[in-house]
Amino acid sequence: DVRFAQSVIEYYFVNIQNLLENDIFRSKSEEALIKMLKIVKSHGTLGITRRDLYRKTRHVPRKERNDIIESLIETEHIFVDIVNGKQVIKARI
Repeated sequence: DVRFAQSVIEYYFVNIQNLLENDIFRSKSEEALIKMLKIVKSHGTLGITRRDLYRKTRHVPRKERNDIIESLIETEHIFVDIVNGKQVIKARI
């Protein structure tokens, strides 16, 4: 059955993608980028203030953290919004 074959392929594709995202060796900066993106995404549509993101990623040096944020903005994974006078970082869905 074609539908069954398609379902099996999609299942394996999703599992392989998860394995690749979670289990392949990455550099420390790639790990930091992925962690920061996951943190932003975990805050949903409300986003996270830049200050709170900094607090959650203290282990990342300031320059590297700012470079990662700029990179994620340039690649349109995240954007910065102003809410009540505070910079709020949100993930593009």
